Amino acid sequence: MNEKIELYLNWSSALFALIAAFFWFKSSTAKVIFVSQSGGGQIAITQGNEKWDLIKTLVKQSVWSKRAAVMASLAAICQSIALTI
Repeated sequence: MNEKIELYLNWSSALFALIAAFFWFKSSTAKVIFVSQSGGGQIAITQGNEKWDLIKTLVKQSVWSKRAAVMASLAAICQSIALTI
């Protein structure tokens, strides 16, 4: 019985780690297109022919990084439980 639980925990850990890697990839590639608005307070980054909204891009990347951190912590929890069984 413990062997089966350990196997499930190890597979869960691997799955959570893969999801975390995907989320961190999404975080590293996330960008928000710059749309000029009245009132200011915006920072644009120009890359080639494209303009990116810096603040909105950082917020979007932060959201993906938070998701990745949750998945990585779940992977670590599953792995640590599997090692103690």
